[in-house]
Amino acid sequence: MPNATPTADTAVADATVGSETLVLPRRLAVRLLHAAQCSPDAEICGLVAASDGQPDRFLPVPNVAAEPAREFRMDDAALVAAMQSIREQQQTLWAVFHSHPSAPAEPSARDLSENGYPEALSLIASLSIKGVLELRAWRMVAGKVVEQGLSVRGFERASDVGGTWYWNAYPGARCDVASYNYAYFFNSDVVREWDWSDVCSRQGEIQQYLSFVAEKCDVTRLIAFDTRVLTTTWSEEAGLWTVRTSGGETV
Repeated sequence: MPNATPTADTAVADATVGSETLVLPRRLAVRLLHAAQCSPDAEICGLVAASDGQPDRFLPVPNVAAEPAREFRMDDAALVAAMQSIREQQQTLWAVFHSHPSAPAEPSARDLSENGYPEALSLIASLSIKGVLELRAWRMVAGKVVEQGLSVRGFERASDVGGTWYWNAYPGARCDVASYNYAYFFNSDVVREWDWSDVCSRQGEIQQYLSFVAEKCDVTRLIAFDTRVLTTTWSEEAGLWTVRTSGGETV
């Protein structure tokens, strides 16, 4: 799946990366996305550590880049300390994580130059679509950057995707920037097949666009709509959350 769009009532489930099955615990995925949300104007970065091959810890590292709104550079001393902590806990480096406040969740040339661990997965969270979060995974394969295709299971209280643009449907609601700022560019078919009708689109058109992208990327089949998360229970032994929903499902 190209991206995930969790909202306030969405539970992010486990992830399958490429042909290899890797578990990204819901609590860890939510923490990464929450960290990105807490820094809407600057990229955040850090390391994801794994125990026995399964990711279970996020170690944030300060971003000391000259232009943190559009690039990241991990603080050297903090990075060394994070790697030392990983070794002391007898863990391994699973991924390098950072956020994009206003760009798609795709690695830039700067991102690649700052990644000193090409053998690790690269996780990028994007806030470029207001009200919608995007999380994508990449890996260096034979010298090329290849998307690893994170797949998720979601539970959404609303009846459709869209987050903010689903719920805020009051008269006159519209974006206050050019419509293309709400567009995804990771898929050429999406770009080619959608034409914005206005420079600053209304809420309804933005909602229709997000639904169009979700259908185009075959995301909606992975989300249980009109479903609330009732309880979440953490298992120390399994290292996973159990989620119980209003639809009677337990995962």
